[in-house]
Amino acid sequence: MTIPLHDHETDVDDDLLVDRVYADLLERIVSGSLAPGERLREVHLATLLNASRIPVREALRRLEFDGLVEIRPRRGATVRQLTIADVEELFDVREALEVLVARLAARHISEYGIARLDEALARSEEAHQSGDERRIAAASADFHEVMLELTGSSLLRSLMRMVSGRVHWLFRLTTFRGDHGHRAEHEALLDAIRNGDEEIAAALAYAHVARGRRPTLEALASTLDR
Repeated sequence: MTIPLHDHETDVDDDLLVDRVYADLLERIVSGSLAPGERLREVHLATLLNASRIPVREALRRLEFDGLVEIRPRRGATVRQLTIADVEELFDVREALEVLVARLAARHISEYGIARLDEALARSEEAHQSGDERRIAAASADFHEVMLELTGSSLLRSLMRMVSGRVHWLFRLTTFRGDHGHRAEHEALLDAIRNGDEEIAAALAYAHVARGRRPTLEALASTLDR
């Protein structure tokens, strides 16, 4: 059976609308505009975001999957209060997965991949020069996202998708690490991947994540519950 073209286009438009609503809500959560514990009423959000309730509902489900929203029967959705334990768990998972990302990116590196990483690193440098915390966090997330794409592993992308929302939230809260040392770590990681050196890339990726654990936990200790 042939699917009418206009139906397919409608499905694509619906998906894009859900993506837009999701991205907007994610930004509001990680920026603190939507505070932990705040009720997320579909009708209000639909009006706020100029969308119907259906894409809002789907976006909230995605955010629940990300661990940033709680949805309870008869109580609706609320912004989840992340804890220090959540941050520690996230570092544990990132230390394992980011190492594999770097290793596979180095294994499958190509001229195209090198160009993509060079571009991501350049955007990161521009973001740091701007001093805009939102741009810095987004650029850091983008660099890691490009690395993930270059692995060629759909399974690994699916696994990383499960923590991507919380990683974005963490990057936004930890822009204090956006100094020269942090950028130098990205540059060293890019060099190892460029050279196809899996072991060095894996070691640098582990060190990159692990080095941020202690200062992050110390910085968030006064704002997050255990």
